[in-house]
Amino acid sequence: MKPRSLAIRAAGVLALLLVSSCSMESAPSCIDNLDCPLNQRCEDFHCVNFPSIVPTSVVAIEIQPGPVQGSAFTSIPELDLKDPEVDIDELEFEVMPSSRLKGTIDSPFAPGGVPGSVTATRAPAIDSRKLSFNIPVDEAGFFDFEISPSGPAETQDKKNYPYDLVFSPSNRADLPQLGRKGFVVPSGAFALPDLSYPTYPALQDIENQNPILLLRGKVLQSPAYPHPPTGYKIDGITDLGLRTNQVGLDAEGRFWLRLPVLRSSVDPCDGERCFIFPKLITLVIRPESGSARLPTVQISDLAIESFDLGTFFIGDLPPTRMLSGTVTAADGSRLAGGWLFFTADRLGNGSFTFSIQTDTEGSFSTTLPEGGYRVLLLPPETAPARLDSFRLELWQDFLDWQLALPPRLALNGTVRDYQRNPIPEVTVWATRVTDLEGNTDGVVRRWETQTDGLGRFTLALDTGRYNLEFVPPASSRLPRTQKTGFAVSPSTIDFLDVELPPPAFLQGHLFDSLGQPLCGATISFFKADPDRAFLIGETISGDSGTCTGAFTAVIPGILVAP
Repeated sequence: MKPRSLAIRAAGVLALLLVSSCSMESAPSCIDNLDCPLNQRCEDFHCVNFPSIVPTSVVAIEIQPGPVQGSAFTSIPELDLKDPEVDIDELEFEVMPSSRLKGTIDSPFAPGGVPGSVTATRAPAIDSRKLSFNIPVDEAGFFDFEISPSGPAETQDKKNYPYDLVFSPSNRADLPQLGRKGFVVPSGAFALPDLSYPTYPALQDIENQNPILLLRGKVLQSPAYPHPPTGYKIDGITDLGLRTNQVGLDAEGRFWLRLPVLRSSVDPCDGERCFIFPKLITLVIRPESGSARLPTVQISDLAIESFDLGTFFIGDLPPTRMLSGTVTAADGSRLAGGWLFFTADRLGNGSFTFSIQTDTEGSFSTTLPEGGYRVLLLPPETAPARLDSFRLELWQDFLDWQLALPPRLALNGTVRDYQRNPIPEVTVWATRVTDLEGNTDGVVRRWETQTDGLGRFTLALDTGRYNLEFVPPASSRLPRTQKTGFAVSPSTIDFLDVELPPPAFLQGHLFDSLGQPLCGATISFFKADPDRAFLIGETISGDSGTCTGAFTAVIPGILVAP
């Protein structure tokens, strides 16, 4: 009995060894997540299953085929990944065939064409952004350019999205812009828009025109000094969103502007029915030189009821004053290459802005019209100082103005995964978008850093509101995340603890319009939002060998309770 007992015990041990061996084979060794199957991660040098995760419900998708001829940019405004008919492991996308926009811009004055450019814009892409193409027009007025069609879009109604076309001539002194709205570009075909100018009257016929296409006006310095100002140019923008030609003033201060029109979509058109004419115009009288100490005067929403717009005044101007100074950082070092932006409360009947850059010693010297100013001081991105703003009352010469900028604010934080493990080598981007009050001040800057081995990061930033992006390395198999409108100021900045969401994986294939695999295309996934889209994942279609159009993307997921 004893030998039999030993035999049974030995068999049990052998069975356990076999089970253990099988278990080890089912958990292959690894160094990082890239060594494991897609639905597993690397822990303690062995591949283990992810917890149960489902993807974010609704996404929007943009597909940019790159320099592939015949394939067009394609947007899918909404895809519900929880729809039972959507297989997230076998997604199939097909890009639309490209179209070509082709035509000629003829001169209204003489035989031949007009050079310039056509801007073709349509909506929607994903959110309020526009899909836009800038199309060159050669010296003969000819253009031929590959663009995306108006549709069909990947929506239930298969709706088309027509283009708005705007032609801008190279020589703005002679001709205004020319537009057309609601132009549908068919898929995979040539589109031939009719973009032709109306016949403009000669200057001597200005009183006999119908409809009004030529405007006249006069600009003088002021009622107290009724003489033409020098160094000015003038143009206008109409209620149709198009600009007139841009001209100077003659010896008496007069100007003539040709009105832009919209080409009608009526086909065929005849005479005036070919055009839509503006009813309002906003005049902009601006200095010819950006360095001139002169105001820009804007007269808004003038009714186009007569060819004669009347007389407009620049306003009385104050004397100029000397201004000089030096800019230093908090550590006392002089800031070379910094910019000072001056915005006057008012100058004459208009507005005035001026900028100057500090020299290699951090010094500046200039002249400005007398008055009150808002000053924005912007140091170089590499300087140990942050931007600041001041109030300047310049009523007399002000020399040797000493400006000291405070140091940038340190934003410290840690990036962890959804299990609270720190993640190294995460790329952190901070993009400044507005000031602290949410107002656009024209300062858009982007800083970048990476997390260290403990997931920690530090960024030295200006005051303002930021969009923060956190992009983990591919080896982590974790999705990116972002924070928007993040306030950075001495009173609001704090340690930032960032948690990356759990990963959900999307797999599939991309094809062109003929059903052939498409490789090298960028596929971007967004959180669907009608006002603003947030990028949550991005990948490139392709294969290491023969092109199959295969792609794998990581997007944020949601943990499912067991």
